[in-house]
Amino acid sequence: MKPALQLRPSQHLALTPQLQQAIRLLQLSTVELQQEVQSVLDENVMLEVVEQRADPAPPAAVPEALSQVPGEAQEAAPNQSALAEVLPTESRYPASAPADADYDPLTQYSSAPSLQAHLHWQMALTSFSPTDQLIADILIDSIDAAGYLQIHVAEVVAALPGQVSQDDVVAVLHRIQHFDPPGVAARDVQECLLLQAHQLIAAGELKSQVIALLTEHFALLAARDEKQLARALNLTAAALQPVLQQIRSLHPHPGDQVGEAATDCVVPDVLVSQQPTGWRVELNPDTVPKLGINADYAALVRRADQQADNVLLKDHLQTARTFIRNLQTRHDTVLQVAQCIVQEQQAFFAQGVTAMKPLVLQEVADHLGLHESTVSRVTSQKFMQTPRGTFAFKYFFSSRVKTTDGGSVSSTAVCARIRQLVQAEPSHKPLSDNALSEALRTQGIAIARRTVTKYRESLRIPPSGERRR
Repeated sequence: MKPALQLRPSQHLALTPQLQQAIRLLQLSTVELQQEVQSVLDENVMLEVVEQRADPAPPAAVPEALSQVPGEAQEAAPNQSALAEVLPTESRYPASAPADADYDPLTQYSSAPSLQAHLHWQMALTSFSPTDQLIADILIDSIDAAGYLQIHVAEVVAALPGQVSQDDVVAVLHRIQHFDPPGVAARDVQECLLLQAHQLIAAGELKSQVIALLTEHFALLAARDEKQLARALNLTAAALQPVLQQIRSLHPHPGDQVGEAATDCVVPDVLVSQQPTGWRVELNPDTVPKLGINADYAALVRRADQQADNVLLKDHLQTARTFIRNLQTRHDTVLQVAQCIVQEQQAFFAQGVTAMKPLVLQEVADHLGLHESTVSRVTSQKFMQTPRGTFAFKYFFSSRVKTTDGGSVSSTAVCARIRQLVQAEPSHKPLSDNALSEALRTQGIAIARRTVTKYRESLRIPPSGERRR
């Protein structure tokens, strides 16, 4: 056989760079979108942020010559009044009012000191010898965010060979354990609770009982064996409750009381408000970048000139037009999906989470004429601010649970009902998973015990045996 050339027609799906960009913009969160816009602004000289003007000028007439794509054979002399088509559509959504140039929001931001800084400040107010201060520095730096010591005494002695003994380290440790917050620098939970009991509970019989329980019967306390605890302390079940209540008032993570927890700030993409005519859904103007084409650079584009700098300007102009178009497509799609969600979940906005309807991505895709993967990208990392709070788009999607009358209810609503039943149960006789299943069945929800167990665990609700008080 000798080699030969053959033509075979075939079909395959090709994603253009413009389509790839549109798909990527759909799945970006608000913060990622702002970073993407800033990156494109830094790279493309044609793009600029359009500031909101008090009296915008009316659009100029568009000549026929400039209505074609840049780079064609025809030549036209561009001018300021004939750039409406070369300068494509700007973002149609309103931008937020420009902030004062001298305003710095960080000047009004204050953060609480960390746990280590709080302990070092107390150490500076305490009389320590140079050697003890060196030991205290090592111990404080070895305390984790929860307030527990993560280094052994022997390791501190090994870090300072020939300078200190174990007794010296233990003495400094005991002094640090009297710092604020109570219970800090403990080596385990038992020691942490004992330190707090000595410092926080007033002297008396109750304090003696709490210390005896934590010292001698901590294993029974961890096992929640109240009968054995009452027998060990020679108390009745009723007399044991004040002792347990005192222990529950102690904090097992004292470090959490100092400092400031990291807060994840969520910027909503969509704002939902109730109007007399119904629910209003709009994009958050603070998250919608208002972009346009720089008129000065666009005026330099000449259609018949194929010089390198002119070709580069044409490429930037075409890229800018594509980016603005894809950005507007993203905003339109996000708004459409949000409107569909609000329309389907009106019962939730009116009555609460127990009225949530079952909804899947395919239903929204069929309603809007989109592909399910597109809806999945739109609902990823997007948030909606409503009168009931700020929720992720994904929160409104849930599976179906059958009802006794042949209908269906959202699994999110079922979880909310389980939480309500647990909150209303008597503390001395909590509801088992089987009892929760029967209680839901009386409300018209047909659900098996193992499904109740799965939902209860997803809500981080302990079993009935651990909820008994």
